Amino acid sequence: METFSFAPKNSRQFGEYRLPSRRHKFMQRFVSLIGQRVEAHYRAGDLHLAVIGILVSDTGDTLHVEERFSQNGREKMMRVLIPYDYVIRVVEHHPQ
Repeated sequence: METFSFAPKNSRQFGEYRLPSRRHKFMQRFVSLIGQRVEAHYRAGDLHLAVIGILVSDTGDTLHVEERFSQNGREKMMRVLIPYDYVIRVVEHHPQ
């Protein structure tokens, strides 16, 4: 995988940009669900977790699921990033 840096040589380097490998363009399998309300099941260690929210992005490496809600009169947002390796299933969510 090629790596490019956007920082000048004399400045501090905060990060690198990596070009996606060939396999990533074939792994974006949830693109059709972007903008839809989904239920994503994933694992974190020995735990099986689920999140319901709007699928915001599918990078080929990670799914980004976002939920906006109100708590104590304040608007809040929760974003969950799920690496592909931990995804069990993602289905469109239809509230009852």
